[in-house]
Amino acid sequence: MFGLFLLPSCATPPPRSAAPPPTAANTEVEAPTAKREPHAPAPEPTDTGARVAVAQGMTCIRKGEHVDCRVRSFGARLAGQPLTSLSNVREIAAGEMHACVIERSGELLCWGHNENGELGDGTTEGRWEPREVPDVPAAVKLAVGNRMMCALFADDSVRCWGGMGANPPRTRPQRVTVNGKVRSISAGFFQACVALDDGKVSCFGPSGQVVQEVSGVTEAVEVAVGSHACARRRDGSVWCWGNNGNGQLGRPPSDEVPRPVAGLPRATQIAAGPYHTCALLADGKVSCWGALGGGEHVPTTMPGFENIAEIAAGYDGVCAITRDGNDVCNSD
Repeated sequence: MFGLFLLPSCATPPPRSAAPPPTAANTEVEAPTAKREPHAPAPEPTDTGARVAVAQGMTCIRKGEHVDCRVRSFGARLAGQPLTSLSNVREIAAGEMHACVIERSGELLCWGHNENGELGDGTTEGRWEPREVPDVPAAVKLAVGNRMMCALFADDSVRCWGGMGANPPRTRPQRVTVNGKVRSISAGFFQACVALDDGKVSCFGPSGQVVQEVSGVTEAVEVAVGSHACARRRDGSVWCWGNNGNGQLGRPPSDEVPRPVAGLPRATQIAAGPYHTCALLADGKVSCWGALGGGEHVPTTMPGFENIAEIAAGYDGVCAITRDGNDVCNSD
């Protein structure tokens, strides 16, 4: 067993910035058309996939099998305008300035910025038009980080691409060997983590070549990764470790080892942005800490978030789907 997986001290996330969405000048590029190969049989589609995703300047909402993505406040000229509209979708996820969906067939489509190979098409050319990630089995679960991308596939493999620090950029999905069956997967700035069926958590960097088990975390059922990492345990407690520059671990700056977030009621879901962490609570409310909690390490109840069914954290905020199907964001 390896010890705790920590980011190298030099791996500091980029400063928070309000970068606009990519412009037509640097995104509308015709990428090579991939030969479409038949996928392995996809699992029977269900409606358990993510319904909301938040990027730095974009929010995507899935209602049924239909997804609409809109530019948010960072693109003032385009704010509120439809960006992408897709049907037959069962899961969505978004990173810093890119997004991916899994279609009902298991096909994996991505679009947006691509400087680090985030689109998985073998290029570093960005585009707004969703296109298939080639040469992969049917996708089951997405983990779209700020610039690092991973997915769980129908053959039980984990494959990742993109990622800051990968040299050269990993522009096509590559297998990562994890020791067990994956229950939850999440990607962030410099690492991705998985929660396995035995309750253990393992994390790895952009290369995927070194997979380390996280000491001190057991009975994990979900993981969430930003510039740090958190795990939700079976009992609803949330444990966090790693970078704590904005209080995103839920405690004052001290050590970086896994510890529970104090004073947090039982959580039913967790989500992490680069500088904050949020938890959906059993009573339908949302609590956040770090940069989104007023820069404090103490969990703070988010106003306007009531009767919530699902949450997603982005670069600078959190969005949610209510139990009656409406969507709400902290910037609304």
